[in-house]
Amino acid sequence: MNPNNRLGRKTALTPELVDTFVKCLLGACTIKTACQVVGIARGTFSLWQRTAKQAWEVEAEDRTPYQDKCCNFMTAIMEAEGRIKRNLLAVSVNSARTDPRMALRMLAQRWPDEYSPTRNVNVNIGGIGGGGGTGVVMDPREKLRAILGEPGVLHDAEVLAHAEIQKRLVESGKHNGNGTNGHTNGNGNGNGNGSLTTV
Repeated sequence: MNPNNRLGRKTALTPELVDTFVKCLLGACTIKTACQVVGIARGTFSLWQRTAKQAWEVEAEDRTPYQDKCCNFMTAIMEAEGRIKRNLLAVSVNSARTDPRMALRMLAQRWPDEYSPTRNVNVNIGGIGGGGGTGVVMDPREKLRAILGEPGVLHDAEVLAHAEIQKRLVESGKHNGNGTNGHTNGNGNGNGNGSLTTV
C-alpha cells in the first residue's frame, strides 16, 4: 500500500451532511430533494456515487479516506432507502386490510402474472354450441372481490368468464340473426368455435 494514498482530499462530505441527507431520505424525500436540502449539486452526489462504486472494487486497506467517506455515504443511503420502503410497505399492508382496491394494487405489483389489471383465462365453453376452449381476458378485480366474499359476486373467475361468453353469444345472435359476428365464427346453431375478448 502506498502511504500517500491515505492522504485523501478535503471534501464537503462531512458526518453532519450524511446525517441530514439520511434524515431526508427517511422522510421520503428524493435524492434530488435531499441534495437541495444539504446544499450540494446533483453532480457532486453523482461524483461521490461513482467514487464509491470504484472504491468497492479494491481492497478496503487500499482506499483513501475520501473513498472511505464515499463508500460509507452510499451505504448509509442504501440502508435509509431500504428502511423507508419497509415502513411505507407496512402502512400499505395495514391499509389493504380494509381497502380492497389497495389490496389489489399490492397483489398486482407483487405478483403481476396472477393479478395484473388483465390476464388470460382459458375457459371451456363446450356446453355452448359444442365449441372448444376460448381465451378470455379477465379483470382480476372480480376474482379479488370473490376472495373477499363480497355479495353478489361469482366465486370463480372461470365461471364468471363462462357467463360473460354466454351473454355475448346470445347478444350477437340477436343482432345478426345467424349467430355470427366479427368475433365469432359459427353457424346459426352455434356449432362453430369462437374467440371473444372481454375487459
